[in-house]
Amino acid sequence: MALTAIIACVWALAAFDLWFLSRQSGNTVSVVYGITVAVFAILGIALAFVLPLTGRSKLSMVEQIKQSARLAVLKPMVAIAVFVLDILSIALLATVPGTIMWVPLLWAMLGVGVSAWLQMRMIRKAFALE
Repeated sequence: MALTAIIACVWALAAFDLWFLSRQSGNTVSVVYGITVAVFAILGIALAFVLPLTGRSKLSMVEQIKQSARLAVLKPMVAIAVFVLDILSIALLATVPGTIMWVPLLWAMLGVGVSAWLQMRMIRKAFALE
């Protein structure tokens, strides 16, 4: 529960930062916006293995986050794929016009289960957890 709250706080901070930066004007706002997106993308990739592996681990909260970051460094492509699956629905809503109706419905019925299954399949294959 605490890990979920920490990850939710990170994403809430990201959303607030991006919202706040989008309300600013000036010459460097676009650069700062890009840097903010990059920093939170790196944080998301580092936290990619926290939730999928929490059920299999008896580590403390801080150790679980450290382990996720270490695993993300060891297998960056798997971490990026897990991160992309995590943010896919939000990215679709933000970029494709007219998806406000069907993406949440489709994601609630099918996407969550398929994405969780695919994440665990990639993680088990990458780290030989068979």
